[in-house]
Amino acid sequence: MKTILFTGGGSAGHVVPNLAIMNELRYSHRVIYMGTNGIERGLVEKAGYAFFQIECPKLVRSLSLKNLTIPFRLKKAVKAAREILEKENTGNKLRQILEDARKLIEEQQWKQCPVCHTWFGDSETLIHNTYSIDSAEGEKLKEERKARKRKLDETKDDIERLIEDYNLQVEVILSEIESAIIREKSLIDNIRKSCEEIRLQFTNRGNAISQIIEKDQGQGIYVVYSKAGIENWHENWSIRLKAEISLLEKLIEEAEAKIA
Repeated sequence: MKTILFTGGGSAGHVVPNLAIMNELRYSHRVIYMGTNGIERGLVEKAGYAFFQIECPKLVRSLSLKNLTIPFRLKKAVKAAREILEKENTGNKLRQILEDARKLIEEQQWKQCPVCHTWFGDSETLIHNTYSIDSAEGEKLKEERKARKRKLDETKDDIERLIEDYNLQVEVILSEIESAIIREKSLIDNIRKSCEEIRLQFTNRGNAISQIIEKDQGQGIYVVYSKAGIENWHENWSIRLKAEISLLEKLIEEAEAKIA
């Protein structure tokens, strides 16, 4: 039995002629209706026909911004109508299969199912037997599903073990990195302490020289200090101090780079 879809609405004048045609075709075809939630729905459902509702955009007969939304709403309505038609097409195929089965049963004059030998009048037992038939193909599918499930369980266990091993390795690596950072920080602190000690020694020596000169001058002892000698001494100590400080600062930069 073929299916015929009717549509049209907005006013009773569009619906009533369709209903008249549907009444003539209802015995030879399956007739259905598609429309909006308007007057057509009430008339069609009251007549006892299947009704499928969609949203259809209306054109506003004036300058209105609502008309700009019509293309989008129309696209949505077309999509909804297509989904209904596809669903109905699937249902039509199933109905065709059942219709062919009914014709075969009538032609062969069967009174009971040729597979499970259940009388067609006993619908509950027939349905139960239909679902409980245990064929070789069904057993094969069950075994395949069980095998796939076992494989998935094994894969899951392997993944969990891999994750556990990975987490342990990460903990070991993080512990080693943390220990290395602590050692580098300790080294940096020692280097900075050494720098401060060298600076303090240089300052103390300069202060000691100044005190000696002041003491001699206070006692009337004037010692001829060679300006060139003092400048040479000062230059040598400055070069030595700068070299040591430069080396220590370089060690600090290398240690900080390793930590970063």
